Amino acid sequence: MKTPGLYFFRTLSVMVAMPLAFIIIYPIFYLVLPETTERLADLPRDLALFLLLEVVVVPITGVWLYIRVCHLASDTGLGEAEDTRDIL
Repeated sequence: MKTPGLYFFRTLSVMVAMPLAFIIIYPIFYLVLPETTERLADLPRDLALFLLLEVVVVPITGVWLYIRVCHLASDTGLGEAEDTRDIL
């Protein structure tokens, strides 16, 4: 499998795995919290913030990695990567 396709599947896997892990792990930590902190914890709000960050950060990072790899794989990017001449 080519590297750009690998980044696509990795990004998709992270977008699926992170919310599932959050939904499973958060209630376990909630049970361990002291009572004073437990009153401040709010699962729906925290889940909404987590999903918002994931919906913004993970796809943008995946697209950036995909574009970077596609550029380096192209002839222009390959030439730039192998060019070791000093400009100055």
